[in-house]
Amino acid sequence: MTIQDGVTPLPDVTTIEAGNGGFCGLRSNGNLWCWGATAANYGVVNVVAIGTTSTNTDTLAPRFLTSDGVYHSGAATVTPNCG
Repeated sequence: MTIQDGVTPLPDVTTIEAGNGGFCGLRSNGNLWCWGATAANYGVVNVVAIGTTSTNTDTLAPRFLTSDGVYHSGAATVTPNCG
């Protein structure tokens, strides 16, 4: 994948998710990169899947699943209620 100029590569990025004014990219080593409105260091490196979620049009947080099975929404961990 490359940045907007179409020439400069995003190193090892396998997936990009776009949201309301921000983007997150998942690198092949499991690191999560976020920039724009979602820019933050979430402190996780074992990410296996990413997405975005919002509670309204102004609030956006990346969501991601780590290899230990923990689901995250932004800086919070989420326990799914499947019942």
